[in-house]
Amino acid sequence: MSGGFTNRYVCKSLVPYDFISAKQRLENHYSSVQGESHELRSIVSLEPEIIISEEERYLSGKLYFQTESKMIDYEITQDKKLINTNNVRRNTFTVDFSLSSNGETILFRNSGKSVIEGSKILSNILSQNPDNIKNLNFDIRKIEADVLSKKLLGMWTFSFRERHGNIKSGTSYGEDVDQDPMYGQVGSAPKNWIGIKTDIDDRIIKIAIFRKGTIRLLTNLEGEGNLPRIFEIIEELKEYQFVDEENVAVQSARDQSDNVDFDESYSTA
Repeated sequence: MSGGFTNRYVCKSLVPYDFISAKQRLENHYSSVQGESHELRSIVSLEPEIIISEEERYLSGKLYFQTESKMIDYEITQDKKLINTNNVRRNTFTVDFSLSSNGETILFRNSGKSVIEGSKILSNILSQNPDNIKNLNFDIRKIEADVLSKKLLGMWTFSFRERHGNIKSGTSYGEDVDQDPMYGQVGSAPKNWIGIKTDIDDRIIKIAIFRKGTIRLLTNLEGEGNLPRIFEIIEELKEYQFVDEENVAVQSARDQSDNVDFDESYSTA
């Protein structure tokens, strides 16, 4: 493990998938549909499977899919006129994903628009239902309470919002920030994210947990063979995960703002 960070957007298959069958469907997937102006295709490329035991397996891959978008352009004529020429452009997107033999958890690298669109295609491949994969939210309030009760290791960051008083929102970084007198002034405010610590291979690692389903490990676990560690950490946080029935499968632009404010200067802490 080295400096950097590892980002994952945590989702769940509401109808559990059979791992072996899921792998076969992904390996065999090819789709082609006619769009407005182009043929739109999708394929899947898989990495070698990681087998810990018959009961513990992991798989990563890339989903490639195409969409169309309208492009406004103009033709400039010799008599100095602009003629509107609306064209339909084909776009190809790549979505990284991982799944495990637990039959539920599905991980993506981020929660961007292409991931949201790709998750529907992936859901259809796995279950013949485009709406079966839902993003998981994290109960930040419960995590915060367990830090304060010492069930979880020390809080090193948090972002608060909707505070009563002159200071409405803000972010704090440090060590054991819940022990600082300032925390008492904002502790009751709702949190966008919270940072805790965990032990990986006898090394303390900082984790930022975002309420809309993203976790960020402040260490680089992107290398081959680290996928089981990532799933293990997410499994340890399972009691704090839930599906938001009012906002399933998608994040609005407002929701995604929870993630973009995180200070990347802490990525190697």
